[in-house]
Amino acid sequence: MLKKYSILTELNQNNCLSEQEIALDEKIAKKYLNQIRNDQLNIGNLHNGDPELTSLKFIETLNIKKLNLINNINMILKLNSSSITKLFIQITQYNIAQKEWTVNDLEIENLEDLSLIDCNLVNHQILNISKFRKLKVLDLSANYLDLTYVYKLTNLTKLSMCRCGLKYIDQIVSLLYLEELDLSENYGIDISPLKYLVKLTFLELCKCNIISVQALRPLVNLEWLNLSYNKIVFLDRYELHGMKKLKYLNLKSNYITNFMIIGKHPCDLLQIINMKNSQQLSTDTQQWIASQIFYVEDSSFVHRNIFNKHKLLKLKSERVKQQLHTLIHHQLITHIMLVQKVVNIFQLLNKQEIYE
Repeated sequence: MLKKYSILTELNQNNCLSEQEIALDEKIAKKYLNQIRNDQLNIGNLHNGDPELTSLKFIETLNIKKLNLINNINMILKLNSSSITKLFIQITQYNIAQKEWTVNDLEIENLEDLSLIDCNLVNHQILNISKFRKLKVLDLSANYLDLTYVYKLTNLTKLSMCRCGLKYIDQIVSLLYLEELDLSENYGIDISPLKYLVKLTFLELCKCNIISVQALRPLVNLEWLNLSYNKIVFLDRYELHGMKKLKYLNLKSNYITNFMIIGKHPCDLLQIINMKNSQQLSTDTQQWIASQIFYVEDSSFVHRNIFNKHKLLKLKSERVKQQLHTLIHHQLITHIMLVQKVVNIFQLLNKQEIYE
């Protein structure tokens, strides 16, 4: 009855929690199909008295490419489709009664993108995840997993395993095609095996209790690097020297006092340096950031009075102006981004008040 809708490319199904199997009659089908907008179907937000959709059998008659199952982890037990390439499952309601399942319950042979976020998974539930040979994108964040079975997915180009309690990741060296990797909030993780992932262009290591970044030196293709909220105290000029493609570097909430690496960095495309607990900038650093748009948040080397969180920026203090003059080192810095607004530094120094 749904075959004439075979051009459907995306299904988004939310909050269908009943375990009871019901038939999908013409009336229900019409109700759901009327919700199609821009090739996307949202099934969810059911009201009292509405029949609950508990069967996915009709999907087999559609050419669905994307399927979102929010709070419907048990629904995959009834899912069998060769057309789906992207599957997203996330649990947002922790009081949902769920039966234990494994990836063996998934019969989606062409799956390329799989997200199983916050699903309370442990290793034995993904025992056979390697059967998805076409999988390129995998998000297992907020589960209780390690790389015991993930390392077999050698075609992965993007992997996210935030908040998984990872400590040792030696097996990650098998994932040589990774271009994007997010290991944030794995406190105390050993990042030394990352040196082998030379194809990485995007790396998130926020809140990992990292002390040294020496292991990242070989990652010369990085364009995005987030090292915020770690325990980095010192960067020498060689640790990130080879990252000539780097465009984003976040060092917020570390304990760095020596920024020689920034001053000597050969890259002229670095757009954002977000630093906290830094004491001062070296002369080399000031020279390097000449003509850059420099974003500063909670940085102790610039007086906080000019970076308040209100729309009114006050520069009434001569002492603040003098500090800025010292910072720009004979007008080498041309712009500073204040509260998401790029302000000409010379205009900033010549005005008493600036309104956003």
